[in-house]
Amino acid sequence: WRACTRVGGHAPNYILCGADFYDAYREDSKDEIIRHQIITTKGGGGSDMDQSVNSLFFKNIPIIWDPVFDDLQTNLGGSWSKRCYFLNSKFIQLRPGKGHDMIVRRPPRVYNRYTHYWGLTWKGGMTTKNPGSMAVITIA
Repeated sequence: WRACTRVGGHAPNYILCGADFYDAYREDSKDEIIRHQIITTKGGGGSDMDQSVNSLFFKNIPIIWDPVFDDLQTNLGGSWSKRCYFLNSKFIQLRPGKGHDMIVRRPPRVYNRYTHYWGLTWKGGMTTKNPGSMAVITIA
């Protein structure tokens, strides 16, 4: 966190992690859980109180478990489920490849069926303009 804010100049605003990291963080932070009473108002009047803690946070940013990390570990091996990504969504962009931005596809109809096919394709990559404001953390 400190390196992201010191080197990149901006704090992360999105945290993704695998199951092993999520479980380890929850286990290590058992003694540090702070409970808040959140009162929400319903549309029909009155109020509702939620006294449960069902999410993990780091510096008021929710830590989101992503099941894709576990799938990557199953298919590719490695330590994907032990990783945690600190991302800053302000600096991540999807950039289309030249000539591949939102191409409309209309394949010809089959001669013996009354169907209409239509599609839209896109090719590109995810880029960042400030990688110093992001980080990857792994556990042993």
